[in-house]
Amino acid sequence: MRISEKACIDRGSLGNHDTCQKGVKMKRTLKNILVGLIVMTCIVTMGYQVTDAKKAKKVVLKSVSAVSANTISVNWKKVYGAKRYEIFCSSDGEGFEKIGSARSTNYIHKKLDLGTQYEYKVRAVLPKGKKTSYSNIKGTKTKESAYLLGLEKPYNQEGNCEIEAFEVVGERFGHGFHSPNWYDDGTISFNLHGKYSKMTFVCGMTTADSGDKDYEPEVKIYADGNEISNNIWPKWNKSAEKYSIDLNQCKLIEFDIPGHVGIGNIVVYK
Repeated sequence: MRISEKACIDRGSLGNHDTCQKGVKMKRTLKNILVGLIVMTCIVTMGYQVTDAKKAKKVVLKSVSAVSANTISVNWKKVYGAKRYEIFCSSDGEGFEKIGSARSTNYIHKKLDLGTQYEYKVRAVLPKGKKTSYSNIKGTKTKESAYLLGLEKPYNQEGNCEIEAFEVVGERFGHGFHSPNWYDDGTISFNLHGKYSKMTFVCGMTTADSGDKDYEPEVKIYADGNEISNNIWPKWNKSAEKYSIDLNQCKLIEFDIPGHVGIGNIVVYK
């Protein structure tokens, strides 16, 4: 039953006037509380919107870290209302250039040069194409050297050439390749993406029968079509030797590998 002031006046002569007045006051109190809650909710919501709008003015970079010798991971905090993010990079103090965009709060930058300082900043793209100001700047430096097979994949492989670890007189070498049969040579080539000044590696004969101990194969290495190897003659039943060759920022490198010969631990340098 609804309680009103008019009903209380009409019933006052019946002795229920005080009860009706209490009901009216309670109704007014509940109404005021409800209105107050609605107003507070609006204020809090508007407060959050203002706070989020302020946050949207700038992206905050959390970390920039190397995840491999030539790969960097960039991470930042989420921005309210952002549709996507634009990532900018500067290498060795050069100007910033846009390198990509992301919808998440992470970007992986791949195939970078060795021994190079990379700096990053990010901005958010909001609805209707509006963009926030740039984030703070963070950076890191890539390693000075790395295993070639960790940076580049062979683009061409001919003959009997296997990419795997091998042994030379009981010593095991990884990150390399070899031709397991004396009668079947192999060739393996790389299109180099990085800028490399030199390369070091070990070379030796993997196995040989006693009747083949006079077999003396020659390893040849080419950079952009020009031979750069010099007197690489691995010997049967002898330890692997270490070599160093200048690459001079060449684009293409090719290894000619005779049978029973392995080349491993190939490291390239900035």
